[in-house]
Amino acid sequence: MCARLRLLYNQKKLEKLLGSISILDQLISNANTAPTEKAVIVASSDGEVKARQANFGLYPSWLDKHSSSAKFCNARLETVEEKPTFKEAFAKRHCLIPANGFYEWREENGQKQPYLFQRQDSKLIMLAGLWEARMDNNVPVYSFTILTTKPNSFMSEYHNRMPVIMKDENLHSWLENKADKSLLETMPLENLEAIQVSTKVNTPKTKNVEMIDRI
Repeated sequence: MCARLRLLYNQKKLEKLLGSISILDQLISNANTAPTEKAVIVASSDGEVKARQANFGLYPSWLDKHSSSAKFCNARLETVEEKPTFKEAFAKRHCLIPANGFYEWREENGQKQPYLFQRQDSKLIMLAGLWEARMDNNVPVYSFTILTTKPNSFMSEYHNRMPVIMKDENLHSWLENKADKSLLETMPLENLEAIQVSTKVNTPKTKNVEMIDRI
């Protein structure tokens, strides 16, 4: 499961990992991004790497526009090629979700204690994702889901799933829409760290970074 993101990036941080990139929408800062909220995704088309806003939670064309896409915020890597909701996007529409980190919770002293997972080198984490676009009132609406996999030994102490955290050397190959799961080997655990943060992050309404980080 990966359903809460920390988004405090800028164009320079994106370009440090991806090189030249076209920014099609405003880069959103949101220290506590939940499903159905907007985030920036990176995809490739016409040989160009582009960043745009998209809704967190895949919103396929067959889903009723009054239904919530939150239930499609994650796609299991083990079954993504089989599930009708995800299989076409896995074959044709890959993206990266750049983030400073993501939050997970574990039971401690009778309460859910949140942790922030981030790279030790402070670079952006690039999460593997899939995207969709559908027309609503003749306007394209973009959405995405994050691929999840079995946890490595580091993450298993906190949760029974983890997002696919892309290795830097595989970023551009993934954006070329190669349906190759070998590209989705997640970043080695020694590159990550877990930081205990305030339980105020438990509600998506808490957006203030200082409130989240103060424990």
